[in-house]
Amino acid sequence: MITQDGQRLQNALTSFLATARQSPQSGQSGQAASASLSSGQPNSLTSLSDTGGANPGNALVSLTGTEPGRTGLVPFPNTKPDAARLLAEQPDKVALSATTMWLPLPIAHWMSCSQTAPKDMQGRLLRPIPAPTLSETEKTQLTQCLWMLGKALTPASTQPEDLVEAIRIAMAELRYRSKSSEEQHALDIKIWVNACRDFPLWAIQKAADWWSKGARDGDDLGHFLSDVRLALGTDVLARKRLLEQLTK
Repeated sequence: MITQDGQRLQNALTSFLATARQSPQSGQSGQAASASLSSGQPNSLTSLSDTGGANPGNALVSLTGTEPGRTGLVPFPNTKPDAARLLAEQPDKVALSATTMWLPLPIAHWMSCSQTAPKDMQGRLLRPIPAPTLSETEKTQLTQCLWMLGKALTPASTQPEDLVEAIRIAMAELRYRSKSSEEQHALDIKIWVNACRDFPLWAIQKAADWWSKGARDGDDLGHFLSDVRLALGTDVLARKRLLEQLTK
């Protein structure tokens, strides 16, 4: 069964391919094609939920211990409009801050120990590290960090048109060099879109911007995915998985 996001993604690909068949190859360089990524941010923000109850977006509170000014980090938002602005303008810094500076000290210490402790060849801890005992305030802080992190890491499949456009821009210079046929190019775009759909759009756009400007050396999907992960930030996904363990 095709999900709603999957159907939207398929429709976006179909629309792009139909347009490509009607228009001759423009010969547009990667540098020119990157104009739409000049901001390096998604074109739209998944709005903060207005539902009541447990949604932490309705009861944002300041977290203790924040030290704004560190490279790549931002202070925790005090209000819902501040949260929306941060997610729209600096989702990369939100993702990094939510897995580092915004965390209560007991969680930060536990996470550091979990990441540096000895592991086997499959990455499993040789000795379990007990989860920290959290106060109600620290539990609230953790919930809010995960909520902001989840918003910042919203999959690109929720914005299929922008995802297809980012991939098209990333592949513009590559297609020019490889001189691939229209059919092969269309197939490559479909493969790349499906491979990138679970990453946040802003990370894909940032990597696409690097590729279109010739700032990165790569010529295949594996290289591009490595750059998407680099754009996403060091250990963000691994830290997110660790944080989710504390909520189970």
